[in-house]
Amino acid sequence: MKKILLVDDEKDLCTLVKKNLEATGDFEVTTRLDSVGVMEVVKKIKPDVVLLDILLPGKRGNEIAEELRGHPDFKDIPVIFLTGMVRGEEARQADNVIGGKYFVSKPVETSELIAIIKRACGE
Repeated sequence: MKKILLVDDEKDLCTLVKKNLEATGDFEVTTRLDSVGVMEVVKKIKPDVVLLDILLPGKRGNEIAEELRGHPDFKDIPVIFLTGMVRGEEARQADNVIGGKYFVSKPVETSELIAIIKRACGE
């Protein structure tokens, strides 16, 4: 079972993504509604993947991703950005990789998200 950390300030989105991913039986999802304490949560649960909104209160998603990359224990954890800033068609045309980073557009389609998670994990 893959451990997922989802950081997004949209509570309804977190609830829906958590429910849909956990319903597959392949994922255990921990959610955070803000950027406060994200690194502590990463240290505690050691996620296989981090799903990050880009526009968060406090630190932005890209800043959290940089912190992960700068930490020797977490630098290899795949990060997938969830964003409304990239349209679904744009993300799909780029095969969900823009500038070497994974992106999934909101609203999130569960099947697309699962495929990107698996790809980010090398499956």
